[in-house]
Amino acid sequence: MTMKATLYHIDEKHRRDVGYVAGIEDFTLSRQGEIDATLIATDPTISLYCFDETQRQALFVQLPAHIDLTLEPFVYQSQYEYAERAYTLPLASFNALAKTLPAVARPIFVHITGRSGSTLLNHALNESGLVKSLAEPDVVSQFAALRHAAPNFHEHELTELAESTVRFLFKAHHGPDIQAHAIKFRNQGTLVMDIFQA
Repeated sequence: MTMKATLYHIDEKHRRDVGYVAGIEDFTLSRQGEIDATLIATDPTISLYCFDETQRQALFVQLPAHIDLTLEPFVYQSQYEYAERAYTLPLASFNALAKTLPAVARPIFVHITGRSGSTLLNHALNESGLVKSLAEPDVVSQFAALRHAAPNFHEHELTELAESTVRFLFKAHHGPDIQAHAIKFRNQGTLVMDIFQA
C-alpha cells in the first residue's frame, strides 16, 4: 500500500522569539490534498522541520531549489524564512520511509557555547569536502520536549525516531567523498545527545 503525505499551503508565518524551538505553530496551514510520500524522501528541496507530537506526525517544509541548508548559519531560521509549502507524514510512515534512506556516515554531534566559533567550525567542516554539517536544525532540539513533556513517547520510540530524523536531515547530502555527517546542536540538544548516540 502506498504511503501518503499531506500537502499544505502556508497561509501565514508567525515569527516567535528566537528562544522558541520550531513547531507547527509557526505556520497557519491550509490542506491541499494528499501526495505519494516517496516525494518526501526523494525531493532535495523538502526538509524535515519539526514534529507535531499531538498528532504524532512529522512536518516538512519545501524551500527554493537554490537554498543549501549546509551553507546556512542556522537551519531552523532559514527553513522558517524560506518555507514555501508544508507536508505532514504520520510517524509510523516517517520511520518506515526513513529505512529506505541511506544511513549517515560516522555521525558527529557538536555543541559549543555561543560566540565561541561554532559557526566557523560548521563552515570549516563543510568546506573540507569530507563532511556534511547542519547547524542547529530545530527538529533535534525538539527531542528535549518529546522526552520530558510528552509522556506518550517511550524511550525506545525516541531512539528509533532519532535515527530516522538523522537519515531525513542528510537525505540529500551523500557522496563518494563524504566520510562523516555532523549536526551542531542548540542548547536544548545537550539534554538529548544520548538519544542520538544510542
